[in-house]
Formats: sequence, structure tokens, C-alpha cells
Amino acid sequence: MCVCHIFVGAVFGIMTLIRAAMSPSGILDPLFVNPLCSVLPRMLLAVVAWAVWKLLDKVLHCPKTISAGITGFVATVAHTLLVIGCIYIFEGADVRAAMGGMGYFAVIAALSFNAILESVASTIVCVAVYLGLFISSNKKSKLSQEED
Repeated sequence: MCVCHIFVGAVFGIMTLIRAAMSPSGILDPLFVNPLCSVLPRMLLAVVAWAVWKLLDKVLHCPKTISAGITGFVATVAHTLLVIGCIYIFEGADVRAAMGGMGYFAVIAALSFNAILESVASTIVCVAVYLGLFISSNKKSKLSQEED
């Protein structure tokens, strides 16, 4: 796995942490000041997305477009589960008290509709971006066509 994927996830998480600390705009922003809740899940997201892509590509031999869609869906679901799990574990009693004693799975169930919509949108975007990159990589520029 390329370390640059984990680095991009870390940068994304650090930016979330900085935004939550400098200009909180939501009720959950104080929870994201903890790097275990903001940075760690984003770094793990890169690992999950890479593992799903490799599994679909090497083991199951799925077409790349389908692999892109499935990877986008699974990675988005994993991101949701990782973030909520990290908040639930590392913020401990404060979060559990604020949730009225509900368990992790009750929180996931409450957020599942939004998570599914987000995952479907991610699937559409990943397939569209992959197709766009595939189409553009197979076209030659007008300058290279003139040389032929």
C-alpha cells in the first residue's frame, strides 16, 4: 500500500481537527478536537479503500468500473462506522450520557439512513470519476494525432 494514501487521510483528518478547534460550527465539533476521533478514522479509511480495491481487482477480478463503485460504497460505510466508533470509544462517558445510554449499534441505526444515502452518492461519484479518467486516458490530444 502506498504511504501517500495514509498521508492524504492524515491531512484530511488534521484539517477536520483544525476546523473543529478553530471554528466549530456543529454540535459534534468539540468531539473532533480529539485526534483519535478526527485523524485516526481518516487514516484507516485509506487502508480500507485500498484493501477493498485490491480484493476486487486481484481476487475477484471485477471490472474496474464495478470495483470503483463497490469500493466507494464500502469505504463510505467504513468511514461512517469508524468515525462513530472512535467517537463512541474515545469520548467515552460524555458521549454515552449525551446519547441517553444508547449503545453503538443504536447510534448506527439512527444514522443508517443518512449513511446509506451518502454511500450511494459516493458510489455514483466514484464510478463517474473512474469513467472520466478512463475515457480521458484513452484519447489522444489533437497535437499527438497530427504527428501520426
